Amino acid sequence: MAPIVNILNQTTEPEKKALNAIARIWKVWTIHRATDYYGPFPYTYIGADSTVIPYDKQEDIYMDLFKELQESTADLQANIDQVSYESADVIFFKDGMTPTEQNTKWLKFANTLRLRLAMRISNVKPDMAKVEAEAAYAGGVMTELDDDAYLKSDGVNYNGYLRQSGWNEFRMSQTMESLLVGYNDPRLSKFWQPSVNTGEYKGVRNGMNVAEIVAPENEPDNTSGPSDYLLPENSSSTPSTVMYTAEAYFLRAEGVLNGWEMGGTAQDLYELGIAMSLRTWGITNATEISNYINGTSLPSAPGGMFNTPALTDIPVKFTATEEKQREQILTQKWLALFPEGMEAWAEIRRSGYPKMYPILHIDNPALQPGEFIQRIPFLNYDRDRNGAAVEAAVSLLGGPDNIATPMWWDVK
Repeated sequence: MAPIVNILNQTTEPEKKALNAIARIWKVWTIHRATDYYGPFPYTYIGADSTVIPYDKQEDIYMDLFKELQESTADLQANIDQVSYESADVIFFKDGMTPTEQNTKWLKFANTLRLRLAMRISNVKPDMAKVEAEAAYAGGVMTELDDDAYLKSDGVNYNGYLRQSGWNEFRMSQTMESLLVGYNDPRLSKFWQPSVNTGEYKGVRNGMNVAEIVAPENEPDNTSGPSDYLLPENSSSTPSTVMYTAEAYFLRAEGVLNGWEMGGTAQDLYELGIAMSLRTWGITNATEISNYINGTSLPSAPGGMFNTPALTDIPVKFTATEEKQREQILTQKWLALFPEGMEAWAEIRRSGYPKMYPILHIDNPALQPGEFIQRIPFLNYDRDRNGAAVEAAVSLLGGPDNIATPMWWDVK
């Protein structure tokens, strides 16, 4: 946060309102990920000259994040032609881009982020969520492939996921196998590669014990690792995902089911989200895209040593039952978020979708069989340096400081 605080302090002049607004938008993006990790988080006093930094309740953080987005988007819209960050912007800037074009990208990004946060609170504050979501959509969200937001990778800034993906510890889950294989999803080869020994796409179950991990069928050469695009040799060229345009369409599709005005029908927006995700991954053939969207095949049964059944019973083709539609939207959204695991985890916690296979073995006594991690406990690093504030923050959790206590917005 220190660089962001410095930028905010140095962009207070009227001619720098666009710069200030973009910094505030990025602050929101950063903080919402952090609070969705832990719940309460040091927020209000970021940048304060103190050795004790109090934590804020997650609800209070979210309320201020909405305020930041409301104000920053208004400022950016009103000063859309002001100077932007030019080449210092490692997310949106391209050679030849004008300040207006660059600022417009950030405005659409901010409104999409506001829509994301509105959906996040939709089960705990539905009325506020509707107001925020409709304002975000009216302000203009991401709609084009060129709106996809990535953090550029180069010889200095590496893709952190790719730096680790070749350690033979990354494998496709059977959750993803059931969906991608069952749907004959054209993204399968974009995400994963077939196993070395069999040439087939094969996933593994989450929560295996040591004996199960080393069983022959679960060995690295018999399971699917990351695709070449997502391997370490490309860590300085494959960008890190920040936000996909496809997500905006899925948010709008679910919003329609919530009764929000999102500029289309749930089915149309769902199908546009799928098409946009396929295009993001280089799948541009119209027939191939249409065939996938209208596919009626169901998720496969991975089988294997755990006799894993099919994950669920929904096709890709949009159904007529609202709860099934919600599951379809959120299942396709989960696939479309790959490999951005932070947002995928948050949406599973909020919605319960996609359905997930139960973790096979749980060593942490805070969780019961069939349960899934809800948060990251406060860190010993913080307890050692900001101990009094951390102890006070425990009372803001609404439960013990463990992995089973849900987020404030996780009430479903």
